[in-house]
Amino acid sequence: MESYQISGIKNWAKQIWRGFTSLPRPDQLGIIIIFAFAMLGPLLDLGGWDFLQAFRRDTLSGNYGFKTWHPYPIYWLIYPFAILPAKLGFLLWNLTSAVCFIVAIRLWNGRYLNFALSLPLFWMFYAGQIDGFIALGLALAMLANPYLAGLGLVLLTIKPQVGLLPILFVVYHRRDWRLFVVPIAILLLSFIQWGWWVPDWVASILEIEKADEVTNITLYPYSLILLPVLWFKRSSLNVWYLVGSLLAPYYAVYSLVSLFCRFFPVWVNLFVWAMYLSLIWIDYPVPGFLIPLTLLLYVLFFDHSESK
Repeated sequence: MESYQISGIKNWAKQIWRGFTSLPRPDQLGIIIIFAFAMLGPLLDLGGWDFLQAFRRDTLSGNYGFKTWHPYPIYWLIYPFAILPAKLGFLLWNLTSAVCFIVAIRLWNGRYLNFALSLPLFWMFYAGQIDGFIALGLALAMLANPYLAGLGLVLLTIKPQVGLLPILFVVYHRRDWRLFVVPIAILLLSFIQWGWWVPDWVASILEIEKADEVTNITLYPYSLILLPVLWFKRSSLNVWYLVGSLLAPYYAVYSLVSLFCRFFPVWVNLFVWAMYLSLIWIDYPVPGFLIPLTLLLYVLFFDHSESK
């Protein structure tokens, strides 16, 4: 039995290696860079505040709403990493996020190298953020069978400000009741463990302090003027995602990373890096909303191939 299991692992590893070596060289390099960035912070004792001081501490203490404000079922996802020694947990957290990104890019037929060099990806790994799971959730929700897509919807709820409009988009376009089987099952299980946790969660959201202007890229409340765009572009996931980033009261720049798995014009890398590197020479808050707003205008007026 043991030799059979070892043989199965070897065959699985060989299949992964064959898949990797069959990719074009730029894609291979992109995957290597993604994993390198994932390991950089934990191995060099850099960064990781979001995972170590927020996700890990709140999960282990059960003090949800202190530094994290996620729907409670998400703490089941965090727990296996949180119970490990801090640095090991951070490393495995980032590596798992890297796998999520790679799978999402594969599902979207995206470009690994452009994505690997993006500022949102580097920022997310440095901080130990959770958006890798959201990126996988978006791809599953749109492309997988209804039950896996339902799991994707659950992952999109990790950050409601990121996932709300994509969830509505998926439900509207797929129109399949089976999408709700997994979310409802997980929600009911969460009530068994935590009781009726929704009021406490909402209360914690209402107490969130104003976010750092450098991180926040929203244009709220002025962006409310964009609401009609959702109807006229109801077949465009890219438009809905970008409008959502401008509508939310708080939206971190690294949360664009889920969209970048699917949609990534080459010029975006230079534009985003230039904006944030300018902080070195210009002592003035970056108007972060220019990033999603510029991308939105590009999709609306120039990207005629974007159809869903």
